[in-house]
Amino acid sequence: MCGIAGFINKRKEKLPPVAKQEIDDMLAAIRHRGPDDTGVCGISPERALIPAERAAELPDSLLGIFGFDRLSIQDVSMAGHQPMLSPDQKTVLTFNGEIYNVNELREQLKQNGIREFCGHSDTEVILHLYLLYGFEKMIGMLNGMFAIALYDARKGKLYIARDRFGIIPVYVQTDGERLVWASEIKCFRHLKDFDRRVNRNTFSKLFLCCNPNDAMYAHARSVEPGYYLEADTEQDCRITEHQYFDLNDYRQKRSAGRDFLEECEALIRECVKRQTISDVSLGVQFSGGVDSTLLAKYVKEIYQDRGEKLLGFSLTNRGSAAHDEEPWIDHAASCLNLDIKKFDMDSEHFIANLERSVYAYERFLNEPGPVGVFEFSKNARKDVTVLISGEGADEVCGGYNNFPGFKLCEDIRKVSGPLFRRKFSGVDVSADSDRFLLSFDGQLPEEACRRIFPEYTNEGFLEERRDLVRSFTGTAFDRARKLFFKGELVSLCEKQNKTCMANSVENRVPFLDNELVRYMFEIPERELMRHTYRRMIRSGNMDFSQSYEGKYLLKRLSARTFGEDFAFRTKMALRVPLSSYIQNDRMRDYIGGQILPGMRRRGMIDTAYFEKCYGSLTEGDNAMVVWKAINAELWCQLFVDGRAVAG
Repeated sequence: MCGIAGFINKRKEKLPPVAKQEIDDMLAAIRHRGPDDTGVCGISPERALIPAERAAELPDSLLGIFGFDRLSIQDVSMAGHQPMLSPDQKTVLTFNGEIYNVNELREQLKQNGIREFCGHSDTEVILHLYLLYGFEKMIGMLNGMFAIALYDARKGKLYIARDRFGIIPVYVQTDGERLVWASEIKCFRHLKDFDRRVNRNTFSKLFLCCNPNDAMYAHARSVEPGYYLEADTEQDCRITEHQYFDLNDYRQKRSAGRDFLEECEALIRECVKRQTISDVSLGVQFSGGVDSTLLAKYVKEIYQDRGEKLLGFSLTNRGSAAHDEEPWIDHAASCLNLDIKKFDMDSEHFIANLERSVYAYERFLNEPGPVGVFEFSKNARKDVTVLISGEGADEVCGGYNNFPGFKLCEDIRKVSGPLFRRKFSGVDVSADSDRFLLSFDGQLPEEACRRIFPEYTNEGFLEERRDLVRSFTGTAFDRARKLFFKGELVSLCEKQNKTCMANSVENRVPFLDNELVRYMFEIPERELMRHTYRRMIRSGNMDFSQSYEGKYLLKRLSARTFGEDFAFRTKMALRVPLSSYIQNDRMRDYIGGQILPGMRRRGMIDTAYFEKCYGSLTEGDNAMVVWKAINAELWCQLFVDGRAVAG
């Protein structure tokens, strides 16, 4: 995992003299993503590509500059150095990520006559694939996580791409005289002409929901998962957006009667094997949940075959039993005979890492989980550079508590008919109803959003989400999964990527391997969602919101090793005792000395309502209102005012 940044002038005019300092500053801002090496490549007015170690070594007359920070994972030699130029010196590539089918792709290149490789990096393979097949075909061949920026001087074309599920972030800024791109938004702050005005619609969504993925600045945006941008540098960098991957390519089509359990396990093993290839130390993120422990089982088997020792890393919260999974962590580690390093989260660690976490994530934190991930990855970095984690399993396999509701909706609609819908006209049980669109990741009622953030608006929000749901094909369960892919998953991957990379740790996610995702969408949904009506009747607990057991196939696999009680227990997300933490004496001093004065000067937050909610945190939604308001002001201080992170 690395960091990319760069810019190119839109009108074939030379960059200003300050440009070389700007690219140096941009790369310095994301050096945490690539502390092992750095490099640049200039584009001359004659389209010549000029590689250099530092921007100061480049000539003054340039149309554009590519920059790169490297975290060495595969081929740690200089053969993997970037920006990487093609053999004819006409194409330059910067690549951030990992390609898991790189060995197969290298063999395919050899069969097509390309036999000379400088090293064994995936970057070199991608470059040769582009030269052989072109960008669109090349990008569709990659199984992995990536952000790519490539310039072809022969065609005068610039390409910027993001992987199909949005595991790796990449942002662009298209206003002004230049087209600018970067792995993280904080790079843009080092442009002399960057407009730091905030996107008020994004602020509204962040108060209302958990997982909007819009950029916080008004004049920046992320490249969408499964898309690439093509800019014609001969036509003022006019951008054409291309979708190279569509979730609607997935549909249930595998016939019943097969041994899906054995098929699934074999495929997960293959995916894990692909993603444990590394030239540096690797460990497993061991949360104590079904997903991470199942992956740890397969990684441990691979390491045993190699005669190597595997380390697991866990975050505990011993000060709050309701938020702590340490007993389950210990149980799973014992079953695997796995050595675990634990890091305990408490209010002091939480407060110490709050600003660092917001700066890393580049949005205000809707929920406090990333603060824990930041602390966790900071400690894990002492032993490893790569972590395997279980992100993506809930989205792929229907593991969240929302999924039974979507499934139950479909059941009701099948049996109710038009008479039911006429009689209960106020009850909309469709997956694109306002009720479900807001419950999907809603955190605060709109009334609370308006009170704490007077400029709140939901203009176009529900319509956009409704259009998105209606664009999806498949059953209600399929459409729910696709909605989670577009929202929850992108946000979750971004949190993991940025908070881990802030500590120079690469995070890999085998459940988002292309082949595994395709398989999970193709099998009959009853393999993933099993109804629990009989169990509900026997127990007398008629909670129809839990009428289905999600992620059923994975839980059956988990039960083989860790037992039924472990696999089928109630899901616990990474949470902290929020009310307790923000009432800590140190946090009170921080709010009174740093946050409230900023709120009053800025005028975005209703401080009277904030203080009222802070005085009664345990009532209703007050803790979440306070948390979001703190984060909104903190984000503005760091990313609008430019204040340095404390400590």
